[in-house]
This record gives sequence, C-alpha cells and structure tokens, in this order.
Amino acid sequence: MEPDGLRLIIRRKIADGQLPEKSQRRLWGRQGKGHVCDACDGAIMKDEFVLGGVYIIDQKETLQFHVQCFWIWDSEVRASAPADAVSAIECVYCHRLISSDQDRTTIQHARYHAACWTEKERER
Repeated sequence: MEPDGLRLIIRRKIADGQLPEKSQRRLWGRQGKGHVCDACDGAIMKDEFVLGGVYIIDQKETLQFHVQCFWIWDSEVRASAPADAVSAIECVYCHRLISSDQDRTTIQHARYHAACWTEKERER
C-alpha cells in the first residue's frame, strides 16, 4: 500500500481509538509469523520484520506493525503531541502524559495523575 493511503488509515484508527495516540518508548522486533498488522490489517509475513509494543486498547495489550506502518504511525502521533509533551511524564496507571499543569501523585518513584491514583486505591 502507498504511504499516503497508509497514513489516512492510521489517522482514522488513531481518531477512532483503535491505535494509541502516543508513541511507545519500548519496542521489540522479530521476524513476522503471519500475524495481522494493527495499522493496515495486512499479514506480516515471515520474510518481513515486525515491530511491536505493549499498549492497552480494548483489552488487547500487544500491538504489532509492519516496519513502514510503525514509522508512519509514530510520525503521526509525534506530530500531534502537545508542545509540553517533551517535559511531561507518563502516568503508570493510564499511560497518558501528565502535563506540568495537572495534579499528580508520586508513590515510590511511580507517577500518577491524582485521579488515577484515587482510582487505583479504590480498586484495592
């Protein structure tokens, strides 16, 4: 598929919540095994390389991408990141960024939105 067509599909999936709206810092890569690419829905064949990361979307934790699909997705989420995202910190509960103007809680070096910490405590 052409990059422009992939970009439109990926933008739609980000907007619909089918793909994360923030980039992943920790990735893994390996030879494809015929699994479906979460960006383009095409098979990632044995002669292709798959990139993946751990996210939580609709109870699915691991997402896998063709290399080209990953780079397009990553460029889209980085382009739409808020200007303060570089200095923002990730909440360990919801995995969204905590901007400098939001209330936050730090427990044993883990940072949470104040509301996320309250929710986590309620779950106990």
